[in-house]
Amino acid sequence: MTLLAAAPIVLATLIALPAQAGVAPGDTLPNGRPCPVVVSFGSYAMGIDQAAYKTVKAYAARHPRVRVVKETPWGREGERTLCLSTAKARDANRVFDDLRAAIGARARTGPTTITTSRGRAWTSNPHRRRY
Repeated sequence: MTLLAAAPIVLATLIALPAQAGVAPGDTLPNGRPCPVVVSFGSYAMGIDQAAYKTVKAYAARHPRVRVVKETPWGREGERTLCLSTAKARDANRVFDDLRAAIGARARTGPTTITTSRGRAWTSNPHRRRY
C-alpha cells in the first residue's frame, strides 16, 4: 500500500481519536450513572504504578464512606480503572484530595489519573523531576 493510498485510513483514525478521549473503561456505576470518583492506572510499556494501585485499594478498604464498585481491566500490562462510590456526593471531593495527596505528583511507572463526576481531574506524571 502506498502512502497516498493509506492517507484516508490514517486521517479517519486521527479524526476518531479525540471523540474517544476522556472515556475511560469502567467509568459508570452498574445503574448507568457516572462514578463519583474514577481512578485509572495507565502504563508506558512498564506496567501500572503498583504502589499507587495498592494505596487506592487500601484507602477504599479502610474508608467507611468509600467502596470500590467495580474494577475494569483494559490493557495488557495491568492497566485498569477503579470506580469508587461514595456515601454522599460531597464526599467525592474529599476522596479526590486524599488520593491525590497519597499518590504524590510523581508516578513510579505509568500515569495514574483521578477524576470526579463533577469534572475535577488530576494525573500523576512519571516524567516530573524530583527537586
